[in-house]
Amino acid sequence: MIAGGVLMKSRKNLLFSALFLLLVGLGAAPISAQQPTIKVNPPAATQAPKTASVESPSSLSIYLQPIFTVPVGPSADLFGMSGAGSLGAEYAFAGNFQPYLSAGIDYAYAPVKFQSSLSVMTAEAGGGMYLWLNPRLALKAGTSLGYWFGMVNGGGATSGLVSARAGLGVQYMISSLINVGLGVAYRYDLGLYQGMEVTASTSFFFSGQDVRKKAIQSTLPVQPGMLGAKTPEKGHGIELSKIELYEVFPVFHKFYDDHPVGMLTLTNKEKTPIKDVKLSFFVKQYMDSPKECPAPAELAPGERKDVQIISLLTDRVLEVTEPTKVAADITLEYRVDGELYRDVKTVTMRLLDRNAMTWSDDRRPAAFVTSKDPAVLTLSKGVSGYIRDKGPEAMNAKLLTAMGIFSALDLYGVSYVSDPKTTFADRIGNKSQPDFLQFPRQTLEYKAGDCDDLSILYTALLESVGVETAFITVPGHIYMAFNTDLKEAEAQRSFSGTSELIIKDDVVWIPVEVTERRGGFMQAWAAGAREWREAVAGGTAGFIPVHQAWQEYEPVQLPGGRDMAMPGKDAIVSAFLQEVVKFVDREITPRVTRLQEEIKKSGDTPLNRNRLGVLYAQYGKTDQAEAEFLRATAKQQYLPALLNLGNIQSLKRAWAKARQYYDQAAKLEPRNPKVLLAQSRIYYAAEQYDLARSKFQELEAVDKAIAEQYAYLGGSQESSTRAGDVETERQQVLWAE
Repeated sequence: MIAGGVLMKSRKNLLFSALFLLLVGLGAAPISAQQPTIKVNPPAATQAPKTASVESPSSLSIYLQPIFTVPVGPSADLFGMSGAGSLGAEYAFAGNFQPYLSAGIDYAYAPVKFQSSLSVMTAEAGGGMYLWLNPRLALKAGTSLGYWFGMVNGGGATSGLVSARAGLGVQYMISSLINVGLGVAYRYDLGLYQGMEVTASTSFFFSGQDVRKKAIQSTLPVQPGMLGAKTPEKGHGIELSKIELYEVFPVFHKFYDDHPVGMLTLTNKEKTPIKDVKLSFFVKQYMDSPKECPAPAELAPGERKDVQIISLLTDRVLEVTEPTKVAADITLEYRVDGELYRDVKTVTMRLLDRNAMTWSDDRRPAAFVTSKDPAVLTLSKGVSGYIRDKGPEAMNAKLLTAMGIFSALDLYGVSYVSDPKTTFADRIGNKSQPDFLQFPRQTLEYKAGDCDDLSILYTALLESVGVETAFITVPGHIYMAFNTDLKEAEAQRSFSGTSELIIKDDVVWIPVEVTERRGGFMQAWAAGAREWREAVAGGTAGFIPVHQAWQEYEPVQLPGGRDMAMPGKDAIVSAFLQEVVKFVDREITPRVTRLQEEIKKSGDTPLNRNRLGVLYAQYGKTDQAEAEFLRATAKQQYLPALLNLGNIQSLKRAWAKARQYYDQAAKLEPRNPKVLLAQSRIYYAAEQYDLARSKFQELEAVDKAIAEQYAYLGGSQESSTRAGDVETERQQVLWAE
């Protein structure tokens, strides 16, 4: 009876309720046409909010919702205020203006004025829209339709009909997983009840957390010191003017930490001093936090100051492959008579592509020398391993490494290709014109580059294995040189001449014209030396050590990358040895000729024959060396030649035969330190450790200085590093001259 009476009285308001729902639905339509935004930078209370369009993620959530309802219309005559609770699920679609669908059930307890109460269960489904004001705060509008089922508590009539609801609310994200909300709604249970609801809700999300978390974190927190900051009126406070931002080169992003990306002018427009001045610069996409600029802490009345804008950019700028424009915020904070003010200017900054550079400073290419790039290390370390111990003992180790890597580049197919638009000479002549420089990995991938690209690649490869390098600039051209770690006096002994070398502060460098790809390393060396001599004669040679350039322009790591295929080991070793032969022939021929002439003049003495044999031996020509040592001992027992013959046999691992020669030398001079050392080493190599130790003890008594250099020979037992020591010492033969 109660349910029936309620139904009759409530039907009088059916038309009114239907009209209300229609208006709510129509009212949502124009809102959905707006372009929504998510506020990224919360402003001070007095500022207009700055917003940036951000797409909200799709998400699935469940909600719990307590409800307090006040009956309206005829229902107010029958019912008292009631309470309810809802449980449901909601799916929101991705978008700036975010539509959603929902479904749920609720239970309502409605006291009846003239009897006990009703219990009403409702199942409903609906949808609506979110309008996000920032990553945490949103407005929500929605409607639903369902079916209600009611009964009198304690027994009585039951009934059920259509239910409808429309409402508005506010949602706040506590975290990326949970939000809470408050809202109001109009509810109409056909034939039973109508009322205004006040709701509180809690939602738990199952998807979209990562995107929401990043969006929330992207919002710059309001600094405690800026709470309640005022916005200066026009013509008051500090005026920001003459803002100029330069073109920014991504490859120099570390450089900009203490070098300007722009300039601006600060002017005090007040009649009193302005204190606590702070200026910061921020590019959201490419900075982790604002960078404070070196502004004056105080400005006198009317004072004007020019200020540099600096920026600590992240390596994300290296993802920029085409010139682009980005928004940047310049934030100025200060106090006037104790009052705090804040002014924000949004400006545009132009980012060039990651390969861009100008030649205003010849040190700049050093930033591209990425010696720790995995592709660079793969090639350089692999080649170094292949050619280890393959070259003559007399040859400089740095030179051998440079030869091997140059040969590997030839086999890899790297070629010189001039820039199709402008030559290097054109670009170097226009210091402000951006040039396109390749990172070493890119040159390896393209297998081609111009003079700066190839020089950067070769420089990076040598630096990655500990060979120090330098750039050389001559009119219209750039190439490189590497450090041999030799002093000038050492070079005079090691090379047949010094005309092909560069000597800087008593350090010997070898110039290499890397663009010379057809004649091998030796021809590239000769070309580089010739260009250097010509430029020095004209006073136009530039020499830039890469390590010094790195102090100003640090190398950066190019993101991404892929595996590279190394040339075969046998091919690399073969090409390397061909270059070694060229070098040896160039170096040894004139010296052999001089020694042979001296032998003719002064006679065929053991001394001269031994000197010629040592020359051959040092450059790996062991057969010729052995022949000369035998000639030196043909007529008499000559100690240096006997030791050297033992060394030749030791290199062949013919331990017994080597020991015979050393024993013959010992008969001549048993206490000679070189003889004792040779005997100890040969015993050690043959794993006769007691005999090796015995000879070593004799050596210690005769010459402690030499003994200290070979302390491993005196070990009481075979050490864990014995094999490595023996192999190292085997390659470091002490030729007796």
